[in-house]
Amino acid sequence: MTYLRFMKIIFGVLLTVLFCACNTDVCNQKTAWPAQVGMYTKTLLAKDSLTMLDSVSAWALDKALFYKNLKLNKMELPLSILCDSSVFVLQIKSIKDTVKIMHSNTTYFMSKQCGYGSEQVIDTVFYTTHKLKSITLSNAQADKNDKQNLAFHY
Repeated sequence: MTYLRFMKIIFGVLLTVLFCACNTDVCNQKTAWPAQVGMYTKTLLAKDSLTMLDSVSAWALDKALFYKNLKLNKMELPLSILCDSSVFVLQIKSIKDTVKIMHSNTTYFMSKQCGYGSEQVIDTVFYTTHKLKSITLSNAQADKNDKQNLAFHY
C-alpha cells in the first residue's frame, strides 16, 4: 500500500468520525414522565401542609437507589414502561413503607430522533402504613405538565 493511499483512507475515516460526532439528530426530550409526589403532614390548626421530611431514602424494586438520606418535601417516582405496576420502598429515618402503583402504559410515536414515548395513567395505589398514613391520587395522568400525581400523608 502506498503512502498516498494510506493517507486517503485515514482522511476518510477522520471525516466520517467528525461527521458522526457533529450529528445534531439527537433526542433531548423525555420519553416517559415520573409520578410527581408531594409529602404532607396534618397539623392541629391547618389542613394538610407540604412538609420537609428528614432522612428520606427511596428505591424501586427493579432499580437502584434514587434518593438517599435527603431532606425532601417532593419527589419523582419513575414508573415502569414495561410493566403495569411499579413498586417502591420508601424509608424515613429507619422506618420503611412499600408503595405499589398500578398504572396503564400507552406507547406513542414522538419523532424520528426520539422514537417512541410512553404515557402512564395511575389506576390504583397499594401501600403499607408503618410511617405512611395514607396516599391520595390527585392527578392520574403522569405527563410532561409536572402536576402532582400523588400526595403521601405522614
